[in-house]
Amino acid sequence: MSNVKVIGKVKCPFSKDDYKIIENLCETLIDTCSKFTQKHEDNLWVRITAHDITDVLIDLKVDLKEAGEKHGYADNIVNIGKRNE
Repeated sequence: MSNVKVIGKVKCPFSKDDYKIIENLCETLIDTCSKFTQKHEDNLWVRITAHDITDVLIDLKVDLKEAGEKHGYADNIVNIGKRNE
């Protein structure tokens, strides 16, 4: 199996609150992988894959936290305009 490398950028105008919500989502997914791994202790390949997914989620969480602190908007308001204008 080869290593998979993905490079991407978050393109949405995320607020600092959005980043915190996504960080909580990552925490939930990490916890889910941990519980899944415990349920499948007898299957080595399932555990290895679940650990790999956990590593990706942790990297994503850390990268998003850094991006949110550096680039996140202060509020959650996007000025798109009203339809009836």
